[in-house]
Amino acid sequence: MTINSYFKTIEEINRLFQKAYDALQQQRNDVIESLFEDAFRHDPYRLQAHYKLALYYASTNNVDRFKEHFFICWNIDAAYKEKISTDAIVVNALGNASIVEIVHAKDSQTKWCKREFASVDPAGGNTRLIFKPDSKKAVHDLYVSLDKTTTEYFKKHKRNGEQSIIYEEYSETDFDQLDHFELGHWSEWEAIDCSPEALYTALERLSEYIDNNIRFLVTSEWDEFIDEVIILHGTFHIYRHKTSARDYYDRLKYIETIVNSYPEDGMLRLWLCREYQTVILYRISYDMYDTNAFLDEAMRLSTPEDPWMPYILACIFNKEGSEEEALAMVKKALLLDPSQRHQIVNEPVLMNLKEKMQLL
Repeated sequence: MTINSYFKTIEEINRLFQKAYDALQQQRNDVIESLFEDAFRHDPYRLQAHYKLALYYASTNNVDRFKEHFFICWNIDAAYKEKISTDAIVVNALGNASIVEIVHAKDSQTKWCKREFASVDPAGGNTRLIFKPDSKKAVHDLYVSLDKTTTEYFKKHKRNGEQSIIYEEYSETDFDQLDHFELGHWSEWEAIDCSPEALYTALERLSEYIDNNIRFLVTSEWDEFIDEVIILHGTFHIYRHKTSARDYYDRLKYIETIVNSYPEDGMLRLWLCREYQTVILYRISYDMYDTNAFLDEAMRLSTPEDPWMPYILACIFNKEGSEEEALAMVKKALLLDPSQRHQIVNEPVLMNLKEKMQLL
């Protein structure tokens, strides 16, 4: 699995934070924010850093920034509610009455924290965290220690791929009967009263018990960043891509800049190609969108071994009325990957060719 050079080792990350701490100690106000921003790209919810910043912004009477870091600390570890709110620096700077108001504001605050998890897997599929066989008790103990809203992101699945019954999501399931979590959420529309720092803290804690190596992107329509997460040999890695793109298509364009900068990253290249191919198929199905721009991108990113490109071209040719060209592309796709026969033969866009495809 590729770890691009924008990821850093724990030693390098620690040095970034130490540099920021030194600037804070020296009151170099002109560089404090930029240094912490650089460090937070690699560890967005480092508790000690947010703690130091909460005290710093309290001392400068910047209430909004104080609340930001205070609430993050509180969400990661509830003990920091008392630790920070009673700190002499905070009390002297803000006063007890102001602190009471701030605490009340946190108590009454509800966050919409719906996150999407896109597995960077050229074959597609969901983001699954497979347990180490000898770690199920540890996973159970960790899971039951999480607050309910955080656990809603971790869909429980039985061993051998057997789907859990819905009510088991809300019960004390026997973890011996489970083999993985799938990251997601049951509800398509309901808000999730969950802090992102609680989610990431849980993921980091879980990593040592995860058996598979996995790479996934975490996005939200409210965030102006994309988090790239890699769990490799039980170790958690994260990089926060700063981008103003919230639109799905703009985010694909941003990912393309990474692919162009790291041509050796074949996994991300194939993932992006598949995303473009999915967009093309969606647009063909609705027969009301232009596909040319996305087709150019998909063709450029595709490889000769990719069976999905001829499959997509078959759909395009058929939509244009070129049945012979469509059948030729279907044949090519099946030669590259016979396992997709069922999907191709039952593709709605190709239904008029179903009998002829069955003869291939």
